[in-house]
Amino acid sequence: MLGYGKKWQNFEGAVKKAMTACEESGNIVEHHFTDASKPITGGKGAVQLVKDYYLSRLACYLVTQNGKPNQQASLLDAPEQTNEERQA
Repeated sequence: MLGYGKKWQNFEGAVKKAMTACEESGNIVEHHFTDASKPITGGKGAVQLVKDYYLSRLACYLVTQNGKPNQQASLLDAPEQTNEERQA
């Protein structure tokens, strides 16, 4: 997951920051970060709900922008593209 290791908790901070950036830019967070939580059955049959998201293109971009600063240069080699450019 973009160099965050195998634990979701390492990545969750970047997702939370991206959600804040999405809202501050005037977008509706729920349109770009859709809840995709799912039940996972443990070793003894216990069921635990694991948080997960479906991300839009904008959400993916915001997550990379709000992630670890030392990784951004390698993650963002592609040119930026705004919503207006994609819709044209």
